[in-house]
Amino acid sequence: MKRTQRIDAAAATMALCAFTAMDAAMSPAQEQVIATLQLSAVQYSWVSAAQFLFIAISAPLIGRCGDVFDKRSVLAVSLGLACAGGLLAWSATSVATYMLMQTLLCAWVGAGTVAAALISETSPAEHKARNQGLLQGATGLFATVALLAAGPVMSALGPLSLFWLPAVAALPCAVFLGRRLAQRPPAAPRAEHAGLRQLDVRGGLVLGGMLALLSVALQFLTHGGWLTALALCCLAVMAFMLPRWVREQRQHATPFVDVTLLAGRDVACMHLMALTLGVGTTAIYVLLPMLVTAASASGASYSSSALLVGGLLLPTGVTSVLLTPLYAPLDRRLGPRGVLALGLACIAVALVIPVVWRQSIWPLLACTTLFGAGISLAYTEGITELLRVVPAERGAGASGTFQLAKTIGSLLGATGFSVVLSTGTDASAVAGLPQLNTAFAIAAAVSAAGMLATAGIRPRVPVALDENHLVPRQLED
Repeated sequence: MKRTQRIDAAAATMALCAFTAMDAAMSPAQEQVIATLQLSAVQYSWVSAAQFLFIAISAPLIGRCGDVFDKRSVLAVSLGLACAGGLLAWSATSVATYMLMQTLLCAWVGAGTVAAALISETSPAEHKARNQGLLQGATGLFATVALLAAGPVMSALGPLSLFWLPAVAALPCAVFLGRRLAQRPPAAPRAEHAGLRQLDVRGGLVLGGMLALLSVALQFLTHGGWLTALALCCLAVMAFMLPRWVREQRQHATPFVDVTLLAGRDVACMHLMALTLGVGTTAIYVLLPMLVTAASASGASYSSSALLVGGLLLPTGVTSVLLTPLYAPLDRRLGPRGVLALGLACIAVALVIPVVWRQSIWPLLACTTLFGAGISLAYTEGITELLRVVPAERGAGASGTFQLAKTIGSLLGATGFSVVLSTGTDASAVAGLPQLNTAFAIAAAVSAAGMLATAGIRPRVPVALDENHLVPRQLED
């Protein structure tokens, strides 16, 4: 990397670290935020569904913009939108304001996909895995700090400070990256109009509509009565739209989502793996706090508290930092299939631990430590290999669809887990341990299935660059 590229990458990384910290702090702070905004369970459920929809749409949209326009400019705009959303927390007093705030904040997820593509684009072949690992390690470190600091920060500044503090920290980085907008040559407007014509707006709108239908369907599928009928109708409409949308994307000169590229063996396998990562992440961040509450009520050696949950989740961030020096060596020695299989194996074993051993803190810490190692290895290697095999001009878009697949996996996991848990929730609304065991076992089985998906990735065919480094192959036509 050149010096200016390193500075740009550092600015993007710092901004992403701030928003990753915000995201991590929501796990122990969720109840306080809901109480501060006086949200009902139904309102919070709708906001969560809308948040999924915004993330699912914004990730591929911002990623595609990163392919069409200057990546640094797209980073600046998307981070600026996220900062605006965080600053809205100062005046968030209603459901509508909170919804608008979350809508704008979702832009940081799309910014992460562009940042990953930018780092891959500007890194030498032998340093791609290392630099992606540095990004994941840095964000993991900030997530760790956030888990520890969430309680004291809320006590001093209030729960909504967890939104506006990251925005204040990220805003200078967005402004720094935005200097590119002010330094454009005079001919840039024509290039911009040409770039706008490359955006398949109709394809993006249809994709957003299908994702909205999926969100509504999964929201009401298990409610019974006319709500279930509505959900089935949404799924039927989506099933009608999907093949037509795929056909149009194949025929479009500059599609919103390059489905031909996604149909490639390696890319398809990595997106299937991303689905399983979403399910596993939901299991840890949603089911584990429930397990702590249920196990504590049934006589475990610990008492449930937000501080305990934050402490248990702490290793998920610490391990990503500790593994930073190992990403590149593992990539060279094991190859993408080996690293991905290792990561998913760690996740599967981690999700089995709470099923068989949960009466003390130590096995739960082993669970989150092993999960942190697995998710760091699998996600970092997945995004690194994806950006290796796709054309450079499609890197940000591919990174966006990878994030979209992970988000859909999270939604499917949350819906499936809610169905399992609803069969055993008692009058106190505490999930039963047998149902939690089943949910964790399902998540572990899904992660094991992800290992099968990684087996479909072709071995990397190296070409000697020198005696120490290898140049990876590109995706075959």
